[in-house]
Amino acid sequence: MIHMRWGLTVIIIFVVFLLIITPANGYLSFRQSYNEKTVVFYTDFMPFSYVDSNGNLKGFNVDLMKAMMHDPALSSYSITFKTMSFHAAMQALKNGVVDAVFGAVKTPEREIYFNFTQPYFNISFAIFTRKGTGIKNMNDLANRTVVVRRGSIAKDYLLNHTHNTIIFSVDTVEEGLELVNRGDAAAFFGDKYVGLYYLKYECDLENVMMVSEYSDIAQGCIAVKKGDTAFLDALNIALENTMLNGTYSEIYAKWFVLYGGKSSDFFEVIEPYLLPGGVALLIIVVIVLTYFYTLKREIHRIEKKLRESERLYRSLTESALVGIMVIKKGKVLFANKRALEILGVSSKDKIEKRGIAEYLEELGKGEVAIKTPKGDRWLIVMSSKFNGSTLVNFFDITDKKKLEIENEKRVRYLNEIFDALRNPAHVLLMASLRLGNGKIEEIIKKNAEIISNILHGHLKNKKQQK
Repeated sequence: MIHMRWGLTVIIIFVVFLLIITPANGYLSFRQSYNEKTVVFYTDFMPFSYVDSNGNLKGFNVDLMKAMMHDPALSSYSITFKTMSFHAAMQALKNGVVDAVFGAVKTPEREIYFNFTQPYFNISFAIFTRKGTGIKNMNDLANRTVVVRRGSIAKDYLLNHTHNTIIFSVDTVEEGLELVNRGDAAAFFGDKYVGLYYLKYECDLENVMMVSEYSDIAQGCIAVKKGDTAFLDALNIALENTMLNGTYSEIYAKWFVLYGGKSSDFFEVIEPYLLPGGVALLIIVVIVLTYFYTLKREIHRIEKKLRESERLYRSLTESALVGIMVIKKGKVLFANKRALEILGVSSKDKIEKRGIAEYLEELGKGEVAIKTPKGDRWLIVMSSKFNGSTLVNFFDITDKKKLEIENEKRVRYLNEIFDALRNPAHVLLMASLRLGNGKIEEIIKKNAEIISNILHGHLKNKKQQK
């Protein structure tokens, strides 16, 4: 009987223990799963996001998200990357399968289903057509078949700016360009920079060319699952801090300023011709001459592509939301449009003449006030060294600074009023200053002490009468 009681006691204690720990474990599990987030990147969106030949996810958007994950605002989240096509990604986010899609344009229709972060990139579209079609602009697309990426705002733009255009949707930019290259479609209308990247790296698209562009028609954001305001706020804070601390500009320079100028592209193109050329040189002079003629044409083609590449990367920097400069020994090697706007100058030469370039190069980082032709500007500056040059990026905080200064002036003015109210003679003196009466002001100054005593005595008598 005693053993049965002990056994029953042990069972009761065990059950109570399970009841105590189960809710706690369940709550912990809920918290952990709540902080697990899946962010989607597109697989065909060079140079923003793509999967290379080794299966690695790369691109500007990918590097930017990785940098944001180091910010304290996202430290409580476990973020997993996933790759999808654009259309599939937006459907997955709408169905709640994933938590965010990196690189989406905010539209009134999409805001019904998603929340959006602040923008991080200005988007430009362009018309890509086959050589010889005669297409030059939007007016030439009437009664033509034009390809767009499925789910893109390019379709809405065409509907509002063209007449009788036959619009055909495909899943990827590359697929759309291939249709144009084969002559199955008259043109492709979509992201300018993605299209130019495919023309640069895909040899099978040599019949395709860009004929016109439409700048800054949208802004790239991060789309977030509707109602997930905590994750949305964390992404916004991390994105803003990444822009302010200079990391955004470094990533931007990697993909759109420095990356495009690598010399290895030249050797990658001519390498297949080196060995055949050497053998041909030993066999017959005619083949050698033919080889050099072919090589000359190839080099001309490569130089043309390099010039187009340089133009592309220069154009991309104009979309940056922060000022970016490359400085070497006080000379400005590069300055984007935003940098010139912030500094109030029309060219990089004027930055050097005013001594701003040398000053920013030596500054390193911090908050500074700069005198510009349009007045004083306050900037947050970050810089880093590379190849003997200095990459300087800066963020304009003038409006914020002016507000702080205005608040300080208001506080000082209120303090002056409170000090004056403690002394009746000072009140009279301030009143005379306001009236602009020099004689009254002079009398009050000479007899300030007498007036003060009289007023104090008058106030004292009034109190005694009460």
